[in-house]
Amino acid sequence: MTSLTYEANFATLGNGSLGLWGADKLCNTRAANGKVPAGHYIALLSTATTDAIDRLPDNTRGYVLADGVTAVASSKADLFDGSISHGIDLDENAAPVSFAGNARYVWTGTSANGLRNGTACGNWTSTGAGSVSAGQVDAVNGGWLAAVGAPCNLPTEAGPRLYCVQR
Repeated sequence: MTSLTYEANFATLGNGSLGLWGADKLCNTRAANGKVPAGHYIALLSTATTDAIDRLPDNTRGYVLADGVTAVASSKADLFDGSISHGIDLDENAAPVSFAGNARYVWTGTSANGLRNGTACGNWTSTGAGSVSAGQVDAVNGGWLAAVGAPCNLPTEAGPRLYCVQR
């Protein structure tokens, strides 16, 4: 998960990229500056036409936190079965994140089963009206992906974070 919070318009934040690509750029920038293994990272997000579950690799090694040790799920199927082994509560520096305010939430646009849930703030290109599913970093039930509806117009300093997964 990113140490920084963001507004919902990842096209702007990703230097003119499309929404998902902009979010992926942000994930790769944070990873390159963090303590996670080198590689390509993608944002765990859904859009109106893309399900987050389809963006993730079927990682046979399982999914772990940024500390490289703490297990979250044993497989992609386990990741999206309604519960995870541990909340995703470490950032790219393997540091614990704040549970204060919106800093405890993560943009997802995704239901607990990994499928899209709504229009995802104009496919992550808008900070206009509306809301989108956001996960909660300390949840181990389906709330890790869909705990609340976050308003699309939250500013960066009040916005949720991103989950980033190594491809």
